Amino acid sequence: MGNSREMPKYKCHKVVWALQIKEVICHAHEDTDISIEEFAKSDEFKGGHIIPVEEGYGPVPFDAGYYRKHNPVAGGYYVVYKGGYKSFSPAQALENGYTKIGSSPPISIDPDHACSLKALVKFFAEFVKTGNMPETEIRSDKLTTAYCDELIEALNV
Repeated sequence: MGNSREMPKYKCHKVVWALQIKEVICHAHEDTDISIEEFAKSDEFKGGHIIPVEEGYGPVPFDAGYYRKHNPVAGGYYVVYKGGYKSFSPAQALENGYTKIGSSPPISIDPDHACSLKALVKFFAEFVKTGNMPETEIRSDKLTTAYCDELIEALNV
């Protein structure tokens, strides 16, 4: 008999992009007597579209391979990992394992901070354009720090 002990544990620390699924629309077979489940097993099946719950997103197309492998259903999440891998996650698994980021309310800009923000945008534009860190005199106030954090997260640096 083998040893009986607990397997090693892992904690997730990935960043993923995800949309909750409102509806899964599969391209149906012209014969209405053939179910989607049956049709999806055939070579004729080409996939469908995921309709997200969140406003402002169009239908997300998926191919037959995605459908067969992940079997997406309404209420779950369409998930994209860094590197482009697409998956499906049941709602409870995603919501218990991940915290939504980047959803804080927008920061209002008052005139006293406009110079810092303009300098910050110029700084990042120069960095993105040349890859070099330009010399700058960006003030280190809370607004600038918040925008730096948001830009760094958005740029995935």
